[in-house]
Amino acid sequence: MNRELLRMEHIITTISSQRILNQARLNLFEGEVIGIVGMNNAGKTTLVGGICGSYPITSGSIYLSEERMHIDSIEAGRKAGVYYFSINSSLISDVTIWENFLVGTKSGYHFIDKKLSKTKCREMLDLLGITVSINEKISYLSLKDKILVEMARAVYYEAKILILDDIITSFSATALEEMKPIFQRLCLLNIGIILIDNSIRHLKQYCHRLFVMREGKTVAVLREEDMDDNFIISLMLGTKPSKGSNFRLMKTETWNQTTTLLEMKEVCYKGVLKKLSFEIYQGEILGILNVGKHSGTAIRDLLQGDGVPDSGSICFKGQPIQLSSIKEAIRAGISFFHHEKATTVPSLTVEENIMLPALKLNSRRSGIVNHAELKYKARELISQYIVSSQGFFISEYQLRQSRILRWKISFCQGLSTDPDLIVLSDPTRLIDVTAKPLLYKDILSIKERGHAALIISSDDKELFAVCDRIIVVNQGRAEHVLHSGQDSYEQLLYLYSQHLKDI
Repeated sequence: MNRELLRMEHIITTISSQRILNQARLNLFEGEVIGIVGMNNAGKTTLVGGICGSYPITSGSIYLSEERMHIDSIEAGRKAGVYYFSINSSLISDVTIWENFLVGTKSGYHFIDKKLSKTKCREMLDLLGITVSINEKISYLSLKDKILVEMARAVYYEAKILILDDIITSFSATALEEMKPIFQRLCLLNIGIILIDNSIRHLKQYCHRLFVMREGKTVAVLREEDMDDNFIISLMLGTKPSKGSNFRLMKTETWNQTTTLLEMKEVCYKGVLKKLSFEIYQGEILGILNVGKHSGTAIRDLLQGDGVPDSGSICFKGQPIQLSSIKEAIRAGISFFHHEKATTVPSLTVEENIMLPALKLNSRRSGIVNHAELKYKARELISQYIVSSQGFFISEYQLRQSRILRWKISFCQGLSTDPDLIVLSDPTRLIDVTAKPLLYKDILSIKERGHAALIISSDDKELFAVCDRIIVVNQGRAEHVLHSGQDSYEQLLYLYSQHLKDI
């Protein structure tokens, strides 16, 4: 299991009274290559400047190998094992490769063993596939070889993190291909690599994860399977993906959905559901107005594996599914939130409470749990949903007394497994009316995180506050579909009043 090399949280950097970074974040594991992409002035270089010492952070937290640090100079960054490279080489051009290796002799060395240092220099060059002589002057090297010599020298001085800023796009097609095995060798040494560039095409071929920045914020973290060009560009610009993208949208506006995430087709169940049909699209919040409570309960039971349809079908991500337990549903990518089950474990910290579902899910998948990654995920959720209102350190007394806090922790638990779909049943039923708008904001953020949501509720105002579409389910059938808006709300009230006569 790879350890976490770097974690940056709540990073704010102000330069000349101008805020450049605003709550940005980043993390990196041993043997991992990550990319940072964004438009010009998105804050990419400033963010890594917080760990290499060129742009010390104004506030926030930096952890290197899980030890909190503050790096205020390039020298301090290099002592911590962080090396930054750009097109402007730091090598001395009129001396040899070997002589450049001697610049910055390791701490504690009082004399230079020429033979040993030349042997080590050659070993480092061979590691990165540099075939030129160690006695070659830097001025005679190609751009790629200069960068590789700098990287080899950093490895010689026990670098832990290598940062390449706007470099790879300057390489030829041949050089780009040659970099792949070099990065692989460095990863085998447990070195972490950060690539900064605006070329999505180039970053995708190297990176395990991609951090997207916009206006000083980290707006998304994408794994390899999510690195769709249209999707990434939409995140960089803050717009909707262009036509042809099948990936989840991160905006809260309504659009024409095209990709079906979940479909119930003519489902009958225990005499409660009677040929019920509806679809949920990727990146959508769909509401079920539960005129009679039994229909909503039946839908939830089917999705969490507490029953199977008598007839009809349920498809999820294009495949028929028949779930036998809530654990199986979570593994498939469906998580749940219910107001009556919004409980916490007082003996655990907030972070540990949030990690519980993801901990169980990850341990079942592989038998190995990456605690550092789960911890980072929990802290990310805490920073978005809890810190602003409660502070990071929360007492057991607060946990017992605050219904809102317990709600938020349970909500974070639902998001901790990175579900494709989260099902919320009467999410704000037990919440004071004055606090509901705050929680509606949290629910709306589900789409910003790239998930879809199904909200089953009998509260018409709640549904219109957060849903893109609302399906009126009465007597086990989907009778009407409404879109949010004042006219639709008045129509819903009329339909609701008519259906209530049938209960």
